[in-house]
Amino acid sequence: MYISDKLRFYLSVLMQDIFAYHRDLDDIALHFNLSPGQGSIKDRCRQFANEIPDENFHELATYVLNYTSTLPSFDPFAEERLETKKLSFARALRLHGFNVAHSKGSWIVQPKFGPERLEETRKEVKTFLENLGFTEIQKSLDIAEEQFINEYYAQSLWNARKALEDLFIKIAEKLKIQPKEVLSNFVKSESSRELIKKIDWYTCKGHAVKLSESEAIFGYHLVLSAIYYLLLLFKEIQSSTF
Repeated sequence: MYISDKLRFYLSVLMQDIFAYHRDLDDIALHFNLSPGQGSIKDRCRQFANEIPDENFHELATYVLNYTSTLPSFDPFAEERLETKKLSFARALRLHGFNVAHSKGSWIVQPKFGPERLEETRKEVKTFLENLGFTEIQKSLDIAEEQFINEYYAQSLWNARKALEDLFIKIAEKLKIQPKEVLSNFVKSESSRELIKKIDWYTCKGHAVKLSESEAIFGYHLVLSAIYYLLLLFKEIQSSTF
């Protein structure tokens, strides 16, 4: 199971907002068999978030989400802001392939469907897009993820759809055809063409005023898979041409 650097960063940020004393972090080091570490609270939070093995990441995430902050505060809204950050982290976990449940004040985080494969796909897509110079498409995917984490579900799906349709345009430019001809000229499998059309149709939900979290994450994963598939086909064409 592969845990992305981004997700580890999110965990370290949340830990810094929760743990105030080194004894709290000593307990984590003992509980998860991590190196004691040195330096500030911030340094140790970063270290633990980066050091925790991939297969135990969900366990530390659960521990942190369920921990009551020890940070002293006279701000009456501090607890509310911390809960908002926990919800944002939970959404990031879901986007990266984890089941996250919250019931009766307790959080449970569990791997769902092999987040390592999703993360590998995300990394490969990013590499393909960078090598092709299609940076604006990756930017739309990044914005979609950020908006999802911030609960802007409709906008998230809208940017995912923009990434897919911009890929049609870029491929069309490379092949010297019209964007509307990409699927018929470029994707030989009829079933694949129909599926991509349906994915594009599904992401039209991004024009809605409101959208559920589940619909947004479902649409994002569909788009990412479609883009990955199209990039693999395009790579094959480039290899056979040159």
